[in-house]
Amino acid sequence: MKNILQRPSILLDLDNTALIFKKDGTYTEHPKLRLLLKHFRVIIYSSRDDLQDFAKRWDVPCIWKGYDDLFPKADFLIDDETAQFLKLVDVKKAYGSINRFVAAQLKPQRKRTVSKKK
Repeated sequence: MKNILQRPSILLDLDNTALIFKKDGTYTEHPKLRLLLKHFRVIIYSSRDDLQDFAKRWDVPCIWKGYDDLFPKADFLIDDETAQFLKLVDVKKAYGSINRFVAAQLKPQRKRTVSKKK
């Protein structure tokens, strides 16, 4: 039985998804990465050589991308190459970018107004 307080999980790619590369080869973290780390169970899903370094830095687990027989399971996949890797994972929904994920999953809640009886 799933714990109702358990945060949804995300398989998160690094290159061109969590890390934004500049023309000079340097990179920055995506501006909304910290939001994901705070509100979701993030699992780094990447084939970068420094995968474990990022996992330690962000204090999250990691899975090496591309094992044909592993099929990691999560609620979401966020990867700029979603079409290529969707067949290698078991997820409910996939997004090509963090921005698309945030726009779809973290929609602002409409404020309810309570009318007073006169």
